[in-house]
Amino acid sequence: MEVVNIPEKGRGMIATEDHKEGKVLLEEEPICSAQFSWGRKLGYSCCFHCMYPLEEPDQCIARLTQGQIISLPENSWTTNEYEKPSPVACPKTGVLYCSETCLKKADYDYMRLLLPNWEAVEEVEDLWRDMNFPRKSQAS
Repeated sequence: MEVVNIPEKGRGMIATEDHKEGKVLLEEEPICSAQFSWGRKLGYSCCFHCMYPLEEPDQCIARLTQGQIISLPENSWTTNEYEKPSPVACPKTGVLYCSETCLKKADYDYMRLLLPNWEAVEEVEDLWRDMNFPRKSQAS
């Protein structure tokens, strides 16, 4: 792979050799998610970095059904196979992570850049949500 300037499009990445169909050429993690922003606002608790759920399955179903269903039938999510997270709060922002590993990765990857302007980040997020409402089925 090589980064090149593509006329009328800007910088881009091109393959310098043939690759088999289906081969992953580039993989990266996002630093923001529109779905995540609304999820947090509507009460969904998940890791600020990897979005791993921080609520237990029964809490999730109760939230999604507004208390009409309070527990799930027994399955892999409700038995020993489910790995309950132990949330860790960022001491600087209070946002939650599923582990020390995610907290450290977020800090290293992007939070060090965002923290000096954290209030502005929150204002932009609020503004984005004001302009991009979730569908009615998502807001219930």
